[in-house]
Amino acid sequence: MTHRAILKSACLKDFKGRVIYSGEKAIDAVGDELAAVLVKDIKEMGPYGILLSDIPRSIEVGSEAVLNGGELVIGDFRIDISAAPLWTTNGITVKTLSQGLLNFMTNKLKELSSIHYAALMRPEELSNAVYRKIGLALLSGRASALNDIVGLGYGMTPSGDDAIVGFMSAVRGHAIVESGAFDRISARTTTLSALAVKCAAAGEIPWRLASLIGAVNLSDERKIALAINELSKAGHSSGLDMLTGFLAGYRSILRTSSP
Repeated sequence: MTHRAILKSACLKDFKGRVIYSGEKAIDAVGDELAAVLVKDIKEMGPYGILLSDIPRSIEVGSEAVLNGGELVIGDFRIDISAAPLWTTNGITVKTLSQGLLNFMTNKLKELSSIHYAALMRPEELSNAVYRKIGLALLSGRASALNDIVGLGYGMTPSGDDAIVGFMSAVRGHAIVESGAFDRISARTTTLSALAVKCAAAGEIPWRLASLIGAVNLSDERKIALAINELSKAGHSSGLDMLTGFLAGYRSILRTSSP
């Protein structure tokens, strides 16, 4: 039986894993960490997964899941993804640079999370070791420092990696971080997170970040606020981590472009 689905990230093209949860709400196909998600509810989707309009209840936990070319195969169940659109967005870059917009976005971050605001603005004062290190790496903006926070934190996508995704989303096309800076990170973080970082470095970014960049390029504070609120909903802290990284990257290119 073949169902049509949406492949949300091209980075999953060679994924292999196993089903760890099966039911009416979701099916997770995993490797060593979450790497592909099939969900029934299309209203709320996490990044880097696969959307399925209907789920067969016969799929069992432990079933092998293989993403092969245009199909995701789980036992006898086959999902056609050959004509599927990407969830993530490729090619969008920051074009509008404004200290006023940076101040506006930074104040929005302050309203949402004091620890993320401190990581962006005063990392050396933080007692939280994870966010202090993340903040200092973002402040430097150097590839070597960013590489040091790969895998730092907890969860499917550790906070350090989410911050790098945000940073790279902001600086793409502005010659801040050299090409290939994150090519050898797979052994230091989760499968999903390594893919997310590599994809962000190549310009494939989560849609919430793409929406924020689009709003920034329009210099539309109302749309920026809406995009930030939407981004903040991603994951447990992933959205705020990505936003912190994005603002650090935006700050870097703003400083670089200043006379």
